[in-house]
Amino acid sequence: MSKVFFTDTRARPDRNLLNKVEGLLERMKLGAMVKKAHLVAIKLHFGELGNCAFLRPVFLRPIVEKLKGIGAQPFLTDTNTLYKGSRSNAVNHLDTAMHNGFDYASVGCPIIIADGLRGANGVKVKVPGDVLKEVSIGREIAEADSMIVVTHFKLHELSGFGGALKNIGMGGASREGKLVQHSTLAPQVNTEKCKGCKICFDYCPSGAISLKEKKARINSDGPARRNLSSEHGEREGEAHTALPGEGATRAPMVEGRTCIGCGECIAICPEGAIEIQWTDDADLFQKKMVEHAYGALQGKKKTIFLNFVIDVSPACDCYPCNDAPIVRDVGVLASFDPVSIDAASADLVNNEESLPGTVIKQTLKRGQDKFRGVYPSVDWNVQLDHAEKLGLGERKYMLVKV
Repeated sequence: MSKVFFTDTRARPDRNLLNKVEGLLERMKLGAMVKKAHLVAIKLHFGELGNCAFLRPVFLRPIVEKLKGIGAQPFLTDTNTLYKGSRSNAVNHLDTAMHNGFDYASVGCPIIIADGLRGANGVKVKVPGDVLKEVSIGREIAEADSMIVVTHFKLHELSGFGGALKNIGMGGASREGKLVQHSTLAPQVNTEKCKGCKICFDYCPSGAISLKEKKARINSDGPARRNLSSEHGEREGEAHTALPGEGATRAPMVEGRTCIGCGECIAICPEGAIEIQWTDDADLFQKKMVEHAYGALQGKKKTIFLNFVIDVSPACDCYPCNDAPIVRDVGVLASFDPVSIDAASADLVNNEESLPGTVIKQTLKRGQDKFRGVYPSVDWNVQLDHAEKLGLGERKYMLVKV
């Protein structure tokens, strides 16, 4: 049975919440896991512009300082989003992070976007999934020596809640990995928005886009999940992306050439005319998300997970707003087991009474399911059960109060 360390949000002048976070790291024996000169990825969510529920930068400072005290080299990281927002490429992502208070002055370490400028910098990782056998993970996450996953625990419309598993599963995936999780179909072109500018032509690594009646057309019945290295003369697992103006080097549009599902066209379309086809149901999404989480954790001997069960908003921090929290602030949890920490976080939320004046119209008592109260058709147990089946951890846990 995995141990999950827990501290509540009560504080006093000689022991504030930041001190409590330091205490959790001491209980996790950080120095035994992280070695001197280790490049340590601190995986978090920087928050969309307009969202105020994301974790405050001040919570990251004691983690960074602990790592630096060991002699490690920490960096904050996340991957670019699949949807068009304020974090769909590394430039906008970094601007958003700084706007929300994450910079060297506030946290004491650099920020590196893990999947490159437009989300195409991924590493293919083999996984023993029921749905997937290979996933695409942001390179900087895959190549980091160690990782600390710092998660704002909240609700999510596809997985019931977003905890540690979602933070590394969805948040650790490259754009291709995100598209695989959300859809079994290729992106689609909104012909009303498309101006026929052909910019997507120059960026498509497989030459799967053509022009029909002055509108872009993506050639695919569904993303072809195959490696194109032999066609481009590239190293195994690396995708080629043409630069603007390099149309001559783009893979030519030929009969049978299909979309590979990288999603890069979504990010570069200046009109926002290329859209995701949201096709997967919640159960399938959760399984694929967990299988990407498995891939993100490969190569790491141990990973520390911290879940902040505060500002428990009813939707993801990816939204440009956040509604009122559904329960009071509960506390902070730490564990080496992503399944146990998410199970414990879910139990703690469900053991609270829902707050008045939120999306939960009728008060839900202690023990009632708050996640199903907001998203009644989503069974959040799927992600925990599938992660346990894959060997990522176990749902049974021992809660140790610190």
